[in-house]
Amino acid sequence: MLTLKTADQISVSKILTLAEGFQERVRAWYQECIDQSLLVYVYCGYRSNKEQAELYKQGRETPGRKVTNAKAGQSFHNYGRAIDWVPLKPHDKSFEFFEAAWESKYMYEQGQLIAAKYNLRWLSWEMPHLEDGNYKDWRELSALSKESIQECNSESDKESDHRSTPKHSESGKASSRPATGWRSR
Repeated sequence: MLTLKTADQISVSKILTLAEGFQERVRAWYQECIDQSLLVYVYCGYRSNKEQAELYKQGRETPGRKVTNAKAGQSFHNYGRAIDWVPLKPHDKSFEFFEAAWESKYMYEQGQLIAAKYNLRWLSWEMPHLEDGNYKDWRELSALSKESIQECNSESDKESDHRSTPKHSESGKASSRPATGWRSR
């Protein structure tokens, strides 16, 4: 159970971890969902390779059910180009709290219709997942990431010893993560 304020704060913090360009499209999707009275909770954005490896181990090497087939570096999350979300519904015993509506196919479909306007691709086998429709697959993102890191390292070697973790903008150029100063409402 969450209040809408808490759900919004967490959602915004997850959106701010995303790559430039994609982040702006997810912001627009999020705001349009709210404007259309579809309350959504974004519970995952960027995910490190270490976090991805831990999720991949689950159900294979560690207890629990399998939650992903993507190894480290094989998820759009690893490039800041995916979110996981769930629609929210009012809690039946408290008017100020909301809970996940995991079972609501209709609410997911509404979110997916809005997502299509922003080129956010959903996966038929993973309802809560939206990823960047500008990229065919994780291999394309991986290749771009390697090019960007090489370009960034080359430029920083020339300018200074300061290095930052590159993230891709829509133009494919490296940029720092996360952007700041955005609020959903």
